[in-house]
Amino acid sequence: MQKIITFTLFLFFSFCIMAQDVTIGVYDPSSFFLTKEKEPDYDYTGSPYLEEEFKKGTIHDSERTSVDAYLRYNAFEDAIMIKADPNSEEVKFPRLKTITYEIDNYTYYLDEIDSEDGRLAGYFARFFEGENSSFIGRPDLRITPAKEGSSGYDKAEPAKVRVEMKYYMSVNGSEYKEVRTKEKDLKDFFSSKEMKDYFSDNKIKTTEDVVALLRFFESRAL
Repeated sequence: MQKIITFTLFLFFSFCIMAQDVTIGVYDPSSFFLTKEKEPDYDYTGSPYLEEEFKKGTIHDSERTSVDAYLRYNAFEDAIMIKADPNSEEVKFPRLKTITYEIDNYTYYLDEIDSEDGRLAGYFARFFEGENSSFIGRPDLRITPAKEGSSGYDKAEPAKVRVEMKYYMSVNGSEYKEVRTKEKDLKDFFSSKEMKDYFSDNKIKTTEDVVALLRFFESRAL
């Protein structure tokens, strides 16, 4: 099964490249189980994408076969949109737990987790995974409903769409807890003096800072 999936991926990119070089014939993505994204049936402002533009990344399968592509996450469909190159048509690959998508400093993967908010399922973004700790993100789609105009002074407005990343952390096998990239959200995960000293000596403001914190934690096995 994995060889078929991997072969399909390489066929997809090969055919995308070939379609740009020839004028005879039409490349049909659906023949490779790839589909185009669907737009909602209402007007909206904003964007359903976490990444504003397609970013160069890498698609991996469970057999450690990889292929480069341009990627971004679509929150309307909880799907990863794919382009073979910046000018090719975008399509989405089937939702498979065996396929991951690496972009910048995180990797999208399909999973289910236990959190303090209950059972969560869908695509997550892995920022760090160690033996004793994990730091992940989950794209959160927020829709403000459309507003109907009631008078000449109160005009109608379309729905507003935005996507933000929610962050979750687990330490020593605990349930995932939603956190912000701030010291006060993270200190309660740790109790040792070394970790308290780390917080005193280092600022926590970005995802990179959280990853550095967990690397220090893992190196000390605290």
